[in-house]
Amino acid sequence: MGITKEILSILIELSRSNRFKSGSSVIELGAQDIHVSDKEYSHIMKKIVTKNKMNLDKTAAQFYNALGIKKYVCIDLNGKNGALPLDLSLPIDTASIDGLPFELVTDFGTIEHLFNPAEAFKTMHDLCAEGGLMLHQLPFQGQVDHGFYSFHPTLFVDMAVSNGYSIEYFYIIDDEKGKVADFDYDKLPDFSGCRSQDISLFIALQKRRSGSFIPPYQHFFASSMITGHQKTYDDQRLIETARRRTKYFEKKMGSAPKSIAWRMRDRISKIFFSIGEFISPRNRK
Repeated sequence: MGITKEILSILIELSRSNRFKSGSSVIELGAQDIHVSDKEYSHIMKKIVTKNKMNLDKTAAQFYNALGIKKYVCIDLNGKNGALPLDLSLPIDTASIDGLPFELVTDFGTIEHLFNPAEAFKTMHDLCAEGGLMLHQLPFQGQVDHGFYSFHPTLFVDMAVSNGYSIEYFYIIDDEKGKVADFDYDKLPDFSGCRSQDISLFIALQKRRSGSFIPPYQHFFASSMITGHQKTYDDQRLIETARRRTKYFEKKMGSAPKSIAWRMRDRISKIFFSIGEFISPRNRK
């Protein structure tokens, strides 16, 4: 687990764009080290601090402090860097954590190492303030045996839809070559010479509303799930829920990156068509 040069640059970009305010707070999943050389770190720090502050230690807490973030907390079973020794695979009593809620919640290479990533996504939601950001850098392709899991873009799109998040940034990162590019569903960027095991995703999600975490289902397959449940349980509420979520899904297209809007629109049309076919009187026996 660690903060790479690319992540440092993105965090500086977020700070300069006023995506988090001076004096705000951050909590990290995992006790993060900064994975850049001392020379590179010194060069990066010159962009954000004055010369008389250049003696800052190369730690995550000091870096965030240089960005104006005053409260730093991290969670890690190893207790490193003053971390709260909590198991992120298990439910966490977030209300007991000092500083809740946090304007910034990060996962820079932690969740893929957890047996229960769904619980960690819920924990991030519970830790994040309304209007705050949740940042992820996770393995996308390759990286065999790096962690328990790799993650696909659809997870974050559907999780955003279910919970009312807005997708603020969606990047592909080649950690080895230092390349960062916008993610495009239609055509993946040409990472010339890039080894597949080095590709990760970076996603920034903004929590737009309060409330409990809602586990996502994959909207592309929503109609088949509804049909199966309806046949088994005859539960009309499932169809009504699908209708409401599909309408919300359509509304959220306006806040999603244009590069993925076409894919979302295609999913919506398929869901509407399948639901219409299923509830049509001619299909009932």
